[in-house]
Amino acid sequence: MRKRYRCWSLPSPQTDWPAARGNNNAPEADVQAMARAQVGYFAVGTRTGIDLDTAPWQKMVELAADMFRREWSEPPPVSRPAPEPPLLQRLHQIHCPTLVVDGAADVRFVCHLAGELVSGIAEAQLITLDDTGHLPPMERPAQFNRILREFLGQRTSDPSTM
Repeated sequence: MRKRYRCWSLPSPQTDWPAARGNNNAPEADVQAMARAQVGYFAVGTRTGIDLDTAPWQKMVELAADMFRREWSEPPPVSRPAPEPPLLQRLHQIHCPTLVVDGAADVRFVCHLAGELVSGIAEAQLITLDDTGHLPPMERPAQFNRILREFLGQRTSDPSTM
C-alpha cells in the first residue's frame, strides 16, 4: 500500500540537499526515496485509498528518480533574476489556441494554476479529468490522447488557426 502525503516541505532555500550535490555521489537510496515521495504526493494528489496501476506508478518513479539524479549530481544552476513582469501577468501575450489538461485529484495549487492559465490566455481551454492526479497522460493515456487528437484536429481542419 502506498502512503498518502498531505503536505510537502523543503528545509529551506539555503539547504543543499543532499550534501553530495554536484559530486555525482547522490546516494541511490535517497534518490529512490525522494522519487517515491514526490510521485506519492503529486500522482496520488487529493485521492485517498488509491492504488495506481503498477506500470504507470513505476514509470513515474523512474522519471522522478532520473530528475533527482540529474538535479543532485549536476552543479547548481546559475541563479537568474525572476522575469519581470512575472509570467502569470504576461499570459495575455499568448495568442494561440492552448489546451490545459488538469487532473481533478491533482494537488490544490496545481489545479489553481490550471485555472490561472485558462483565465489569462484568451484562447485557452481547460479539460479536467476526473479521478486523475498530476500526470494525466500517464494515468489516462487513451483518454488524454483522444482529447489531444480532438484539440489538434480542430486546429488543423481550420486554416485560420494554422
